[in-house]
Amino acid sequence: MKFPLPLYLLLLLIFLAACRPQTADRRPLKFKAYELNPILGPGKPGEMDEIGAFSPSVLIHENVFYLFYSGLEKNGKISIGLATSEDGFHFEKYEKNPLLDPRENRFDSYHVSAAVVIREDSIWVLYYNAAETALFSPGPYIGMATSRELTGPWKRTDEPVLVRGHRSEWDGGYIFPNSILKMDDGSYRLYYTAGPGYPGIESQIGFATSRDGINWTKYNDPSTTDHPYADSDPVKIKEQWKNQVVQSAWSAYVSSSSAGYEIYYAKTFLDNNVEFGEIHHAFSQDGINFQKSQSKPAYGLKDDPLEGINTLEFPSLVCQDSLWFMYFDYGVEIGKIGLAVAIE
Repeated sequence: MKFPLPLYLLLLLIFLAACRPQTADRRPLKFKAYELNPILGPGKPGEMDEIGAFSPSVLIHENVFYLFYSGLEKNGKISIGLATSEDGFHFEKYEKNPLLDPRENRFDSYHVSAAVVIREDSIWVLYYNAAETALFSPGPYIGMATSRELTGPWKRTDEPVLVRGHRSEWDGGYIFPNSILKMDDGSYRLYYTAGPGYPGIESQIGFATSRDGINWTKYNDPSTTDHPYADSDPVKIKEQWKNQVVQSAWSAYVSSSSAGYEIYYAKTFLDNNVEFGEIHHAFSQDGINFQKSQSKPAYGLKDDPLEGINTLEFPSLVCQDSLWFMYFDYGVEIGKIGLAVAIE
């Protein structure tokens, strides 16, 4: 296994111990960019990701890194692909990609994207964003598929398991999954991004709960009865130094432990009509009211070596032998996936 010298020295410092829960000290991890970014990019002409690869979601199973990602074709269709790695740095795309692609005359007939996977006993469960028509935005549905193997075949439900809200609501434009958590009581909590329209300057993070992973109920604060929060509510991410709530959270990774909930999310903003995005960190005791840990990003544009970028989004974290891996993408326009690492 070969790494650039700084990472090699970094790995020598790792204590071979189990990764502690991220929420133990409520502070963001100190990430360092992988010098050879990006770690995944567009495929060859005619392949499912010929235009670009984005929205990574990573898990480790039997010491293999499984990176699910969205691939964009020239005709605008989006499918879900898979890449695997033995070290977390060097990935090979699955030769039978795509794992999941659009199917005719269904709610996911135009694109499927933004996969989030969880294991339930001997079954893998995959949640994904879906659209039935051509859109320059995420779709209005979240679908579900199951498989005994991470490489498939995946069996999809006939109908979506979660849909966007009414047009007058905060989530009335689109909805896509971010993270799914198995709670101590056996229930599930699915965090998602939603917004009234694209681009995602007004997007926020919400969550829904379920007893079976199929029938979901969106979080709804009973104290908010007027639109756009009459039917459901997003979580609150508060910036203490500005005494205001973040209104532009686009994609997120949420984890939980006995200490609480931790979120790494892409905060977007406009500068001279150009959209920018960086990854920030916040902590919560209840998974609803989050407090940003610091004013600066946990991982910003200046931290990454790739030139010409203005967006960092879709963070996904995994840990192996005390080394945290954070995967992210550089936006659909660039269509590449990057990596940053941190030691416990």
